Amino acid sequence: MPGSSMIDVLLIGIDVDTYQGYEHLPNDPQLHIGIAILDTRVLCRLVHEGLDSMHETDALESYQFVVGDSRYCKTASRRFMFGKSQSVSLGEVKAQVESLVCRRGRDTILVFHGDRNDRKALSNLNIQLQPLYVIDNVKAAQYPLDLPYRLGLEAMLDTFGIPCANLHAAGNDAHYALRSLLMIAATDGQKMELEQPTSKHLSSTFSAIARRGRPTTTGEKAAAFEESRRQVKAEKKAHHKARRAARTERRRQEREAQINRDDKWSPTEDVLVEIADTEQP
Repeated sequence: MPGSSMIDVLLIGIDVDTYQGYEHLPNDPQLHIGIAILDTRVLCRLVHEGLDSMHETDALESYQFVVGDSRYCKTASRRFMFGKSQSVSLGEVKAQVESLVCRRGRDTILVFHGDRNDRKALSNLNIQLQPLYVIDNVKAAQYPLDLPYRLGLEAMLDTFGIPCANLHAAGNDAHYALRSLLMIAATDGQKMELEQPTSKHLSSTFSAIARRGRPTTTGEKAAAFEESRRQVKAEKKAHHKARRAARTERRRQEREAQINRDDKWSPTEDVLVEIADTEQP
């Protein structure tokens, strides 16, 4: 793009999850497909205007399509954190994915974390994406990180300091694949010791997007709600206990005051006692 070291493309993170294997498409497929999109035009804007110029959820678009109604698929739908999971039929999934990825006039680069099984699944579903290039983060991260071995997704996210949760829901994994790619690019730029201010700003922007906080999970929301209820109950109990203690103390003070009054003799009472004594024979 003019005035930038980035090319004008859509970076497309893709993940396909199923428990039925990837070699063949079964008669009753149960799977979920995650699509995450990062537009380099958006990146260019964020580099020049700063991250505050756009809401964090606008930097990466995230989608999840679920085919099937098994417990496996329903769990994936609940665990998707970056939007609302969409239930689609097998006949609809091809059009849904292709309409998101194959936008008119835009080149695309596909980003996977381990691409072998995902590409088999896309082929079985007859999803045609025609990317300009394909990046497998598993391989791409080895040089910047000086690794002789390959990292799984969770290990890579931990290595890069990217906050994550609910992995193995395809929409989340596709989203995290793009965050990982941003950190791979940022780390590679630092490793090369680029001296251009624009390049340094680019790396810092990539890192900031990749390491931004994640949404709260459903489980965390439920736990927070239960904790809030527990605190309310504890506060009510403490308030009731304090009122009861205050009531007990007030009654004690009243009893002591009554005793003090009973123990006191007024001058009139003393005179009456003396008269009574003199009248006795």
